[in-house]
Amino acid sequence: MEDYPLTLREAIHLYINEISCSAAPRTIEYYKDNLKKFLDYVQNNDGIPFVMDIYLSDVTRNHFISYIQWLREKKLKNVSINTYTRAVRVFSNWLADNGYIESSFANVKKLRDDSEIVYPLTDSQAGIITNYLSANPVFGSRNIAIFYLMLDCGLRLKEVIGLDISDIKKNSLLIRNSKYNKSRMVPLPYHVSYALDVVTDGRSSGPVFLTDAGERISKAAITKVFTNIKKNTGIYVHPHLLRHTFATSFVAGGGNLEILRILMGHADYNITQRYLHIAAQITITGENIYKLDKVFFKNYNNYKEEVVK
Repeated sequence: MEDYPLTLREAIHLYINEISCSAAPRTIEYYKDNLKKFLDYVQNNDGIPFVMDIYLSDVTRNHFISYIQWLREKKLKNVSINTYTRAVRVFSNWLADNGYIESSFANVKKLRDDSEIVYPLTDSQAGIITNYLSANPVFGSRNIAIFYLMLDCGLRLKEVIGLDISDIKKNSLLIRNSKYNKSRMVPLPYHVSYALDVVTDGRSSGPVFLTDAGERISKAAITKVFTNIKKNTGIYVHPHLLRHTFATSFVAGGGNLEILRILMGHADYNITQRYLHIAAQITITGENIYKLDKVFFKNYNNYKEEVVK
């Protein structure tokens, strides 16, 4: 496709430029960061002075294999290495699909998944955290609403920050243009709806969560909430753990995997399937995990009263 030899750096620039038209900012940053890591590795470990750019035609499967080996020497977990190298795999496939190279140089089997089981939040832990947050005379209502949007609705941190009052419907939440630029509807339990009513306090428009200066709440402010939870309760909790608990509890309660994929806003069904294995183990061991509101199960024929209370 090119009349002149294309360098690896130029090819990466072309790829980033193309995905910038449709991908979310966070996705673009992921590819920028991880493709730069691969570029730096190839140029620093191939006997080529760093001031020179390696040509795309000179990049081989051996470069990718040695890159994986180099990452393994850093004692990283396989799951982390797979995350770093996924960007290179996708990029290499894009190059092949668009005729820049004859075949993908990253056609190498992924490493075995060695991720550890992340235990979801229990009922008692959720109760302790709720009591702690409620005791805050200034930000108690706000923090409880944030906490339960993640735990009982499965929202990402970014989605909580971006939530507007107009997104709150009678029985649901509209999550607009989230990860993968998709929107979705999520059922709204009554206790979460009540918490949002307290926070919005009669306001009819604008962001749900505001700073004292009237601006949209920041990631740093929410991160501080979770830091204080750990400091004052001894419970290590973070936004993704709450979302993880939501998904695990949904499956353990009899929820459908395809519906969970939609509720979570997952583009890849394989990501959602992980929760089936986790929920099965939790059910077998009898762990008292946090149970979701009945609103998530009322339309399912497989709803079991004794499981979801």
